[in-house]
Amino acid sequence: EEFVALRADLPPDGAAEWGPRGGTICLADSDLRSIASRKTMQGLTRISVADLGNEDYSPLRELQMAQAMRASLQTHRRVVAVIGKAHLAGIVRLLQQDPSIKSVRQGVPVEQPPWAKELKAGGKRWEKLASSKSSLFSRLAETADEAPLGTFLDLQAARELLDFRRLSEERLRSSGLQAMPAAPPSSAIGAALFERGLAYTPRTREELERWLVGEAEAQEAGYFPFEKQSATRSSK
Repeated sequence: EEFVALRADLPPDGAAEWGPRGGTICLADSDLRSIASRKTMQGLTRISVADLGNEDYSPLRELQMAQAMRASLQTHRRVVAVIGKAHLAGIVRLLQQDPSIKSVRQGVPVEQPPWAKELKAGGKRWEKLASSKSSLFSRLAETADEAPLGTFLDLQAARELLDFRRLSEERLRSSGLQAMPAAPPSSAIGAALFERGLAYTPRTREELERWLVGEAEAQEAGYFPFEKQSATRSSK
């Protein structure tokens, strides 16, 4: 909301002072769309988004987020990262591996990440978790290879998502909990944004740079593995 509010007086195509495409928002966490299909996800049907909070998956998720932040720093003049406190130590440790990224000031002390001991021990537990190809750990590892830099949304995409939220709020105030949501299912929103080039999942920095200047081809949104199928069916 603040991202859009700061740009409230800009034209729909943004302005150069806010960076390419009027500024972007990066969804940097692990994204199973890149390797997911209804068939391949059958073994994970009982896994919810909450399961991603398991500490066993933190190293992979933090690697994903750190890679996205690094790509953002390389392609944008200003970057603000919003992360959970539990991920701070791991992301800082990973970003410090790049000598071009300098820490000029620390607002809070940053200790070693919880997974540092496992790394020092050779990662044997991770090997065990990855041995099952149908496990969530192995799927997250695949995601880090297939979609290593997250998904970027431009200013127009952010505006449209905020409009959906505000309209839903109005309906709730007027009709209570019986109100119908203003937005379609996430898969339908994603399909529209990707088709129009307002959202993009780059595999490399070069792909990201092409999208930022409007030279990348539109992508398909892919399968949304954690979407409630009842919501998907009702939208058809």
